[in-house]
Amino acid sequence: MKQTNLTKYISSSSLQSLLVAALPTLLPSIKVKRVEHGSIAHPGLFLHVVTPVGRQHRLALLLQATAIPSRIRESLRRWRSSLPKGEAYPMVASTFLSPRVREICREENVGYVDVAGNCRIALPDVYLEKVVDRNPFPKRGRPATVFAPVSSRVIRALLEEPARAWAVIEVATTAGVSLGQASNVCRRLIDDAYAIRRDRRLTLTEPGKLLEAWQDRYDPARHEAAVYYSFEREPQALMRRLAEVAKARQWRYAVTGLAGAALIAPFVHGAGTVSWYVPDALARAQWVDALDLRPVEDGANAVMLIPRDRGVWHRAQTADGVAVVGSIQLYLDLWSDPGRGREQAEFLRQQTLKI
Repeated sequence: MKQTNLTKYISSSSLQSLLVAALPTLLPSIKVKRVEHGSIAHPGLFLHVVTPVGRQHRLALLLQATAIPSRIRESLRRWRSSLPKGEAYPMVASTFLSPRVREICREENVGYVDVAGNCRIALPDVYLEKVVDRNPFPKRGRPATVFAPVSSRVIRALLEEPARAWAVIEVATTAGVSLGQASNVCRRLIDDAYAIRRDRRLTLTEPGKLLEAWQDRYDPARHEAAVYYSFEREPQALMRRLAEVAKARQWRYAVTGLAGAALIAPFVHGAGTVSWYVPDALARAQWVDALDLRPVEDGANAVMLIPRDRGVWHRAQTADGVAVVGSIQLYLDLWSDPGRGREQAEFLRQQTLKI
């Protein structure tokens, strides 16, 4: 849907008329026969529609100018309970529904639609679902996503200690971000129903779902990767060599992927490639020289990664004398592995992360 006629911010009073005007585009396969405006007892929007197979339905839209995950579940339950049973299909409608709100709607078995173009309708004779990731109506004072490079340092710190109750200053110090950045991310986590604040301390309530939301948005291609052939053909031998060189020259590195998992929580066997992070291009060149690595297009058994953000170094650990990324970073890199990485990631989550 084109956004040329939309203002960046939409008031609650204009949401209803905007939705009605956009319905043919938002729900293209459903014909809207009549629109009813709600009453004081049942505020909202009621659509009488016909599906492609000719069946008629009544859609009951709960209008939310700003749909906040921490509040939407109770609002939906009240809305659904106020409707005569079986007479209408309950939905929520807004300017933009975040992935977290959409997840809650699915859990509550209600449909949804927003002006940005997201929709989900699950009726016996029709199923519609469309996903739009970009929010054209961002809220001031909150990060667009808590999984952006700097913001994700906060998420990483919290997930490494999921049961801890945090003061915001502790979050900022541990994550290495400003107090303002930490505060904004923490408020967003509360809004998204991933955390609560009690006695001025933040505690995660849904660490597993937060991790899953991050894994779905994690893009390993953001890191700069270079592939090589090492004459140390065995991964264990190459990792021992990495540790020896780093110790002698005081170089920073951290192994990740299946090779790293083999040291932390072995499950999948036969990792043929060693991947490790280095700080920058200069460090990469030094490693190439020290290990006599050869650039290749095929048959690589060594991969060096320059991270987009320094958060990848958070909670780096040592196993058998080898530096390995923190468990959260290891999980994310494993999950994005197209081979057997997800199988290993699930084992790591069960055995080490336990969230």
